[in-house]
Amino acid sequence: STPVTGSGTVTPPATPAFVAPPPATVAASGLVPPTGAYLAILHDISFSGRPFLNVSRRAPGVKLPSGRVLGTHELKGYLDHLRKQGYVGFVEIQIRSRSGSGGEYYFLTGAGHMAIGSLHKPGRGGTDFGHDYVQRFIEHLFRAKGVTATLEARLPTSSSPVDLGIIPCPHTGFKVAVQCCLSTFATEPSQAAKNLREGWGRVIVCCLTSTDLKKLVREFKKAGVVDPRIAGVVVADIKNATSLGDIIDNPGYFVG
Repeated sequence: STPVTGSGTVTPPATPAFVAPPPATVAASGLVPPTGAYLAILHDISFSGRPFLNVSRRAPGVKLPSGRVLGTHELKGYLDHLRKQGYVGFVEIQIRSRSGSGGEYYFLTGAGHMAIGSLHKPGRGGTDFGHDYVQRFIEHLFRAKGVTATLEARLPTSSSPVDLGIIPCPHTGFKVAVQCCLSTFATEPSQAAKNLREGWGRVIVCCLTSTDLKKLVREFKKAGVVDPRIAGVVVADIKNATSLGDIIDNPGYFVG
């Protein structure tokens, strides 16, 4: 397979200016509107150029409108409070390797978006903000490798969109469907088989952690779905791959 061009990293733009949201918007939700540092953190998480806040890795923290920078320990306390209030959620993602510990990656919930006046909605009805976040996270990783992965992509022959579609893969020429698996382990085998029937040449099912991947493999075996065109990976596998061919052509990733 052909190596990916580029460094594999994306340099985030500068933090945007802090803008206060419409005050009546959050009040209508029945929640106590966040103010001060809490509101600044919500804005920071929402910034489209860098929407992936990992408190265990990121430095130097979050800069407040006053100019003060919240360090990791202090930031974690604010995030815990925002999570209890329902403004943010987080997912654990293994990003360095399959054996490494996962980091806590934070995203805005519907209430969090409302608090800053954001109109962002998940790309597909019936999915939540956590799933939407993971889709955008994986799209970000592909983009860092020079690969365009389209959110909610569909083929003319498909009855429904996939989480991400690479049409075609620049390294293999295949039309690649990517499924993001947060908790839907039991339905992933039938969905992957359906994607192949509807014209996708390869399917990658991406889990957040190696523990989740083991659950996924068990479900594929239980369903009797055995096909070398289906690969099961964790997020770290995508980040560390030289090219998609490393995943698609690697028997170690076959889930059947």
